[in-house]
Amino acid sequence: MSKQLTRKTEHEQVTVNLGDGKPMVVGGGGGNLTGLAGLPLLRKVEHMFKLVEGANNRLKDHRTESLIDHNKFDLWFTRVTQIAAGLPACNDADLLMEDAGLLKALGRDPEEGLNGPSQPTLCRFENSLDHEDLEDLSEFLVDYYIKTHRKVPRRLVLYADGTAVETHGMQQGAVRRGGKYKMEMLFPLLVFDETGWLLAAELREGDKGEAPSGTAIIKKLVQRLQEAWPHVKIGLRLDAGFPCPDLFNWCERHDIDYIVGIAGNFAIASKAADYLREAKRKFVHKHGEPQFIGRNGKRKKQKIHAQIRRMPKEQRMDAEGAWKERRIRLYGEILYQSRTWKNERRIICRIDYTDDGVHSRYLVTNLDWGSPQKIYEQEYCPHARVELCIKELKNSLTLRLSCSEFNANAFRLFLHALAYQLLYHLRQFLPPRFQKLSLESIRKMFLTVTARVTCSSRRVYWALSDTYIYTKDFLRLCKKLARAG
Repeated sequence: MSKQLTRKTEHEQVTVNLGDGKPMVVGGGGGNLTGLAGLPLLRKVEHMFKLVEGANNRLKDHRTESLIDHNKFDLWFTRVTQIAAGLPACNDADLLMEDAGLLKALGRDPEEGLNGPSQPTLCRFENSLDHEDLEDLSEFLVDYYIKTHRKVPRRLVLYADGTAVETHGMQQGAVRRGGKYKMEMLFPLLVFDETGWLLAAELREGDKGEAPSGTAIIKKLVQRLQEAWPHVKIGLRLDAGFPCPDLFNWCERHDIDYIVGIAGNFAIASKAADYLREAKRKFVHKHGEPQFIGRNGKRKKQKIHAQIRRMPKEQRMDAEGAWKERRIRLYGEILYQSRTWKNERRIICRIDYTDDGVHSRYLVTNLDWGSPQKIYEQEYCPHARVELCIKELKNSLTLRLSCSEFNANAFRLFLHALAYQLLYHLRQFLPPRFQKLSLESIRKMFLTVTARVTCSSRRVYWALSDTYIYTKDFLRLCKKLARAG
C-alpha cells in the first residue's frame, strides 16, 4: 500500500549569509505548499469534456482489484497532468506523489489522502499495452472530435505533417535517417484541424516516409469522418512529403479537395519558365542586378549581413527592412502530368526572385476555383499552423520517446496528445487576451502556480501568493469553469 502524507516533523534551520546585511534562514515547516495549484483546473476541464475518461474506457483493466491502490483512470490522469505540467518523465512521479496539487486533481484529500502513483507503477502502466490495445486507441481522437462537435461543420480542412523525434539508445523502431535529419529517430504523424484541434497522433518507425504510411493513416481518418458526417466537405493541406498518385486518385474519387506541396523538376520549371523570366525582369527593373549570385555570392551576403547587424538600432532596422524589400513575388499556374498520373493536374506556382536568385514553390491541387495567389495565401499558408502546433506538442509538453519498446512509445505519444488536447480546452476558457497564448505560457501562468493549502472538515482552501501577478485572471478562470459545469 502507498504511504500517506508524511507527518509534520521538526526541521533544522540553516543560516546563509548572502552579504546583503540580512542573513537568510532556511528551514522546513512552511506548511502544505504546492507549486502546481492549477492542476485541479485540468480535472474540472476533464469533468466537462470526458477526454481522459473516454480513452480510459477503451481499455480493460486486467489487474486484480484487491491488490491495487490506484484505479486505471488515476494512472491515466496522473500521467496526462504531469505531462501538461511540464514533468513528463515517469521519474517525476516520485517527486509529485505527495504534492497537494496532484492529489486534489486526483480527487484525494491533500493532507490525508492516499499518495499518487509512484514511478514503478506508472512505468508498468506505460509498458502494459500491446498492439491490440493501441488499435483500440487509434481512432479515439477522431471519435472524440466527432462526439464533442454537436454542431456538424459545413466544411472541414485537415492539416497533417510528420515530425522527427530524436532517440538516444536502442529503442525499438528508432532508425537512423539521412537527408535533412541525420539522426536516429521515430517519426510520428500528427493531424490537426484549422483551429489546432488534434485529431490523430500515430507513431511510425524512423524510416517510414509520408507517402505510404502517412496516406494510409489520413485515409482511415477521413473515412471515419465521412461515415459520421456524410455531407461535410473535407479538404486536405499537406506538404511536399505526401504527393503520390494513389492519394490524388483517392481524394478525387471521394470528393475531397486537396492542396499538396510538390517538388519542382525540369518539366515543371520548363512550363513555368515564363513566370521565372518575368520575375527576374521585374527585379532587375526595380532593384538592379542581384548581388549574391555567382562564385563569391555567399561570402558577399555574409559580409553585408554582418555589417547590418553591427549598426546602431535605428540604422540597423532600416537597413534590414530595405534588404528584405529587395524581392519580387509572382503567382501563376500551369497544367502538368507526371508519368505516374492518369491525367493533367493544376499546379500553382509561387515564384520569388531575390538577390540570391530565384526561389520557386509548387503546389498540386484539384481546386478549379480561386486565383493562384488566393489558393496559396488563404488556403495553403495556414498549413504553417501545423508547425506551431507540433512545436507546442514537442517542446512545450517535452515529448521524449525514450521507452525501450515501440508500443510503450506509441502510448506515450498518445498521452502527450491527451495532454495537448486538455490544455487546448483549458485555453478556451481564458480571457480573450490570453486566447493566443502558447501551451508553455499557459502552463507557466496558470498551472505551475504556488499556493498554500489548508483543509477543514468540509473545504480545501487554496491561498495564492500575494506576489502572483495573474491572481485576478486565475480567479476569473476558476469562475468561468465553475459556471460552465
